[in-house]
Amino acid sequence: MDAESAFGAANAFFVDENFDEAITHYTLAIQLDDKKDIFFVNRAAANIKIGNYTDALADANSALSLDNNNSRAFYRKGCALFYMDEFESAKTAFERALQLRPSSTEVQMWIRKCVVEIDGTASAVGGQAAAPAVPVAPPATAKPTPTIAPTPVVPSAHEVAAAAPEQVKTYPSSSKKAKDWSKLEKELDADADKPEGEEALNKLFREIYSNADEDTRRAMIKSFQTSGGTVLSTNWNEVQTKNYEKERTAPDGQEWKKWDS
Repeated sequence: MDAESAFGAANAFFVDENFDEAITHYTLAIQLDDKKDIFFVNRAAANIKIGNYTDALADANSALSLDNNNSRAFYRKGCALFYMDEFESAKTAFERALQLRPSSTEVQMWIRKCVVEIDGTASAVGGQAAAPAVPVAPPATAKPTPTIAPTPVVPSAHEVAAAAPEQVKTYPSSSKKAKDWSKLEKELDADADKPEGEEALNKLFREIYSNADEDTRRAMIKSFQTSGGTVLSTNWNEVQTKNYEKERTAPDGQEWKKWDS
């Protein structure tokens, strides 16, 4: 098995959510060719899926050593650091990813999560909650009565579920403060409804692949990889006899080239 075949098999395992096998085949691909940054980026994604955040961070850094402008590598690095509670470093990685992909609402969302975690950590270290940005005066008719502030009580998960009109979303974190990510996500709902670029392509690929039979999956992987991403066919009878590497055409104004290693 060559590196590209191992990588294709790894992607298939990833789509099937068999992440251990995906990692095994990504590793084989890297052993056969350790100069492809995408091999490390995808293995980082698989490692994140099973909670191997240290390994995912190492893979992201390896990818960046091959291409320091790889937005996906910065994104994977940010995710790994976030789950390791390294929120400042995660935010820096996400900000670099956003510089390379300014339209990514997904990256914007992660930056907001980092900001919330960083603010919460700062409050905890200071020993008191952050003051409101704008003080709110009591109504003119109200007569203030001296009271002793009650000790803050953190509601139980059951109480939150009973009181909230909809389920509060949570994400992995060692922070003792509960975070309501739903509020952040709603701010970006208008932009996040439709995936763009690579995200949209990956979503389409996963939807078709997840419901396909074995021949259709083989056709999709071979046509997409050997055509350089210009063809995605589901017809195995056609794909198995075609040589897309010879037949593929470059977009207008560009040409395919082979570079000597």
